[in-house]
Amino acid sequence: MEYTLKKNIKDSKTDFLAFNDLAVKVFGLSFEKWYDSGYWKDSKIF
Repeated sequence: MEYTLKKNIKDSKTDFLAFNDLAVKVFGLSFEKWYDSGYWKDSKIF
């Protein structure tokens, strides 16, 4: 299995959805509404 570390995924919907899927599986929470509503500003880096 190979892993890739990605930073600043805000500008890539594909990367964000992979991050969100992981958050749902691990923590049971979703950031999708927050992301789609435009609350992710440049000051927040994941």
